[in-house]
Amino acid sequence: MQSPIGVCTWTLGISDLTEMMATIKQLGLTGVQYCESQSRHTAQDVRQAAEDQGLALLIYDPFECRPPSADRASFVGAMDFYQRAIDYAAELGVGQTLQGLSTWTVNCASDAEAWRFMVNGVQHLSIYARARGVPLSYEPCNLYEVPYIHTVADYQRLVDESGCADLFVLMDSFHLNIGEKDPLEAVETYAARNSIFHISGSNREGILQGHLDFAAYFKALKRGGFVGPAVVELVLSGNPVNTPPRTEEERARLYQQIRETVEIWRSYEK
Repeated sequence: MQSPIGVCTWTLGISDLTEMMATIKQLGLTGVQYCESQSRHTAQDVRQAAEDQGLALLIYDPFECRPPSADRASFVGAMDFYQRAIDYAAELGVGQTLQGLSTWTVNCASDAEAWRFMVNGVQHLSIYARARGVPLSYEPCNLYEVPYIHTVADYQRLVDESGCADLFVLMDSFHLNIGEKDPLEAVETYAARNSIFHISGSNREGILQGHLDFAAYFKALKRGGFVGPAVVELVLSGNPVNTPPRTEEERARLYQQIRETVEIWRSYEK
């Protein structure tokens, strides 16, 4: 049986839940990384909309995971935000991502203080998530987007110092290409501990648009024992950072790249 291949919903820029899930289905995808605010739709409605299209919900990843303002960035605020996200993930019946946690350290006086914030935060949230039956994943993101946890080595340090061995990693080919000295070695080494693999080209676009060897990434994942789903996370290179399509022409180009990417990734499985 083929593993699900999904999409990060924020990249589509669709707010209507029925339209969102129908579009995902039409693009040849079978899974959903749900990346919307908890206030937009109830978990029950999200589950039903995905079920109506025969789509698997894969993980909850609130796109707007940064503190609303610097003066509200605190440990207490971060724990409150992520506990509510974990509650929502529990209602969805999926895991939860934490890569935005480091953005809440903005008021820490030093790197050492920020790191203690991260370690204590992961410990606190792991206890909370275990009680709710929600597996946690941390996605290393590049240094231009978040202040900490840029590489799998950073992730490993966080696991080691927190003692949270059940914290999964979520690897993304775009971020790996920026942060890792040897992305393929990182992929193979951490494949068995990887929850979801993000497919995103060197320029954040689809497989055919950049220079990454995705067949090599796929082989490294399999050699390392990865059995989880893949998720497409594409942004058109002409758009501002983390911006969904703004026009119908952009939407058509994005959809074509998604279809091509899914078809090529599926071809590696044959």
